[in-house]
Amino acid sequence: MSNIIPDDAYSNNSGLSQSGAKELLRSPAHFKQYLERDRSDQTPAQRLGTLIHLASLQPQVFDATIVVAPECDKRTKEGKEIWASFQSSLKPGQEAISQKDGELVTAVSIAARAGLDKLMKDYDGESMITEVPMVGRVNGTDIKGKLDAIIKTKDGRTIVVDIKTTTDAGTPFVRDIANYLDYLQGAWYTTLAHADAFVILAVEKDAPNEWACYTLDAEAQQKGLALMNSAIDLFRSCNTFKQFPGYPKEVQTVSLPKWVQ
Repeated sequence: MSNIIPDDAYSNNSGLSQSGAKELLRSPAHFKQYLERDRSDQTPAQRLGTLIHLASLQPQVFDATIVVAPECDKRTKEGKEIWASFQSSLKPGQEAISQKDGELVTAVSIAARAGLDKLMKDYDGESMITEVPMVGRVNGTDIKGKLDAIIKTKDGRTIVVDIKTTTDAGTPFVRDIANYLDYLQGAWYTTLAHADAFVILAVEKDAPNEWACYTLDAEAQQKGLALMNSAIDLFRSCNTFKQFPGYPKEVQTVSLPKWVQ
């Protein structure tokens, strides 16, 4: 059983997220560090990603809270006056971003919304909700996830959509799906939403901001479910024994990857 919950309740929920599961599968020690990080501290790339998602999924909120700053030389008297006037015009809760970032966010979000519109048409969608915080329980363990978009179709299906920015949304993006364990995320989100399909909407960050959509075949879905169950079992074990080990410290014998000729 899964439920949609308010944002503040989601933030305070101790369930395992798919992001946490990826760290856990790397090692429990990495997961522990992930839990203890400063959640308010974002890198510039992470903040840009947050802004892109906000503009793509909640454009009205973006327009009300994000303001593009004027370009001016703050070392000059005129520039200082322009900047002071702009700063005084900001309303409580508003955040200023540079024109360069504003242009990038706008271009990517326009492409992302075009992709969402196309998916609504292709799947014969009846409704769509965005930025959906959900909690559920799997194998006796609480899990959670914040889903970018959920499409409800006219014939009763549920489609989960996740937006990802990339430098190349073409064939090379398939490597990203594997490298970043997006098939685990697919299993996680379809389980939470009791969904019939998981679709990745990949949007390029550079002009012409091309986009493409990908779904997972049966084998990838099964691998995602297997990883999800492994992460949940490991999560339960770590919490039971209060131990979060790192990598094995014994010498390991390895084989070269299959692609090495």
